[in-house]
Amino acid sequence: MKGRYSFVSYKDSTQKEATVKASYVYLNDGTNRFQSTEMDYMNGTKNKMVYYYSSLGLLDSMKSLTNGKADFTVKYKYLHDRYISYTNNKDNSRREFIFNTLKQVATIKDFDSDNTISMYRSFKFDNKGRILTESRYKDYYTLEGTMEYTYNNSNSRVLATLKTYDNNKLTYELSRVKQGSQFIQNSKSVYGYESLSVDSYSKNGAGSSKNYSNGKMTGYFITQKVPD
Repeated sequence: MKGRYSFVSYKDSTQKEATVKASYVYLNDGTNRFQSTEMDYMNGTKNKMVYYYSSLGLLDSMKSLTNGKADFTVKYKYLHDRYISYTNNKDNSRREFIFNTLKQVATIKDFDSDNTISMYRSFKFDNKGRILTESRYKDYYTLEGTMEYTYNNSNSRVLATLKTYDNNKLTYELSRVKQGSQFIQNSKSVYGYESLSVDSYSKNGAGSSKNYSNGKMTGYFITQKVPD
C-alpha cells in the first residue's frame, strides 16, 4: 500500500453519525510501512502516531501525540537474536522479540521495571512460516492460555479459524470464510458475546466493513484511497 487512506466509522449503514475518523499515510516505496496515523474520536480527542526509520529501513521509533501534545515515544533496538522496544516512561519496562534460527519471532517477553517477566509468549510455526499455536505464560512456568490457528488451505496465509483457551477451557472462537469478494467473519465467546463482520476490500485496501454484535449492527466502516 502507498499514499494516504481515509477511514470513517459510522454507527450504522445510514452513515449519518460518524464515531471515528482516521487517516493512514504509507510510505511511497511499496513496503507497506506507515509514515503516520491519525485518529479523531469525535469527542475532542485526536491521536497521532508518527513513524521514524533508520537508514537500513528498520523501524527506529514511534512518537505519539494527543491533541498535538507529545505523550510518549517507543524506541527500538536491534540485536542479532532479537529486537527490543522501550517506552519513554520512568519505570524502564521493555518488550523483547526473540528470533528462532529461521529469524521468526518465536518468543515475546515483557519485563517490568525490576527486570522480572510480567508476560511470556511463545509461538510454533509450520514449515511455511505460519503460526500454528501461541502460548501465553505469566512467567516461564505458569501457562495461562493458548491460541490455535488454522488457514484456508495447505498453502494459504489467510486465517480460517482461531480458538482461544484459558486454563484449558475454550473461551473464544473465530471463523473466516471467503465468499466472492467478501470475507465473512464470525466470533463468539463463552461470556455470551457474538459478533459478525462482512468485509469487502479491493487489492489496494479500499472498501467497507459491516459489524454486528448479538444480531444488531454496531458499526459500518469505509476505507478510501485519497488521490495523490
